[in-house]
Amino acid sequence: MDPVLLILIALILIIAVAAVVLVSLLMRHPTGTTSTRPVSNAPQAELLAVKGARKGERFQFRGDEIRIGTDPTCGVRLDEPLVSRFHASVRFENGRFTLLDTNSANGTWINQRRVWQADVHLNTQFEIGGTTLALVNRGQSAATPTFDPLTLSGNTNLKAPPGYDLLPRINKGGQATVYQGTRKSDNASVVIKFLNNMPYDAGGRYFRMKFEQQILIGASIRHPHCVQIYGGDSAGDPPYLIEEYLSGGSLKDRLRKKAISDSETIRVIGEVCDALSYLHHRGIVHRDVTLNNIMFDDKNRTRLIDFGLARLSSAPTRSDLGLKVGVALYMSPEQARGDSSLITAQSDLYSLGIIAYEIFTGRPPFEGNDLEILTHQLKTVPVPPSQVDSRIPVTISSAIMRALEKDPARRHRNAEDMARAFGYTEPFSQGEVDTARVSSIKGNTVWKGVSFRPIQLQNLDGGGYIPVDNSPMELTREKVNKNDHAMSRRHGQLYFRDNFWWISEVPDSPSANGIYHNEVRVVEPHILSLGDVIRLGSTRLKMVDER
Repeated sequence: MDPVLLILIALILIIAVAAVVLVSLLMRHPTGTTSTRPVSNAPQAELLAVKGARKGERFQFRGDEIRIGTDPTCGVRLDEPLVSRFHASVRFENGRFTLLDTNSANGTWINQRRVWQADVHLNTQFEIGGTTLALVNRGQSAATPTFDPLTLSGNTNLKAPPGYDLLPRINKGGQATVYQGTRKSDNASVVIKFLNNMPYDAGGRYFRMKFEQQILIGASIRHPHCVQIYGGDSAGDPPYLIEEYLSGGSLKDRLRKKAISDSETIRVIGEVCDALSYLHHRGIVHRDVTLNNIMFDDKNRTRLIDFGLARLSSAPTRSDLGLKVGVALYMSPEQARGDSSLITAQSDLYSLGIIAYEIFTGRPPFEGNDLEILTHQLKTVPVPPSQVDSRIPVTISSAIMRALEKDPARRHRNAEDMARAFGYTEPFSQGEVDTARVSSIKGNTVWKGVSFRPIQLQNLDGGGYIPVDNSPMELTREKVNKNDHAMSRRHGQLYFRDNFWWISEVPDSPSANGIYHNEVRVVEPHILSLGDVIRLGSTRLKMVDER
């Protein structure tokens, strides 16, 4: 064959191959830019808005992930008051799609149950604010979901935890079945809360992990105006929590029966402030200060309950917009905006201010359905209590109005300042951290009452050890694994507080790909134990003793 012809044929073949490669690249990256994110099967699926202001719109994955929130960089931007800035994401990893709620204020919902981490499949629908989204094949419409949310075993013959006897049931709600019980060792009365159900996630792993964290944190709290948590079991079927029995009922119950005096109200407000001061100094924001979560013991002392546990509600009664019924009434403006990064100790003081307004005037400052109340929380200045009832002292009215300032910086500086503004004069309790009780529950050598315990992080993939001899310590790509580009430059932080080692995102620099503990994503500060494995990007690290 003519050599010139052979060269011409070879050139044609090379051009054809190059054209195929170029078309393939353009199909993967229509803008002509090169993506640094791995390309997977995720782009074959998309999110479809089936309800809400953006109904009918379709949203494409960016690489293996699509983020949802109010931020302009989100692939699904929802400009709604109940949606957080970075509210949630759907990502494709290890052959499956996972829905992650990134610590939103008002939750991500599947089948009317709040989820934090859930496996999702084609036609799975989930709600964020007033929008319902469905995972569908590209170009297809959404079908009716064909699955039910994960529930517990359905065992109705609840067994008493080891060392306890069950007494008659106290209450049954959407979240838990509550029994009174007796501790065999000393015949003390307790409350045993069996959880009714869990969010739809991978075997409930994420929920159980969060529940264990709350048991441990709750068990460490020792304060005269906080309920005592004795323990529990997140791995039980069903999971359960054991806490102190409070015979005096709730503040809501008390107000239903009769009005309480001004002096009694000031005492209650002051004692709740005492409890909040202790929690806030430990970095715990309650987020759910309501009439039902203020109770009384047999000595008529005020006790704050459910600190931190409210965020774990798996199946609360809720409105069409995803708000738990009743919470909107006590929700601070920053909570109403849906950005959890704005929620601080002052948010709890606002909620307590709503309660004080309701007690002194006989009615809440705002009324209506959840959305109407939410709008008032954001925009409406309430009528001063002294104008509602002229018998209310001006000093009390001013203290309430300061607590209800829309700008958190204009509220009381802290819980103690608020108590003093109401005229509460009793000294505040410092409380303590009961690490002995936590150790008895977990049996972990990290929690032996030492003020600081040096540890190391063993790199299970690349070998070697990273010393952790200061707190806080940022986990940076440079320090952990320079070659792991799935890690952010500032991926997370380790710190030692209250005799616990914690891991969390860097507050002002959230990681792109998250922090994982035993392959469950960590979206809020998380207690670690010796032997635990955490994953940053593609790098696995094990917590070990300093050698």
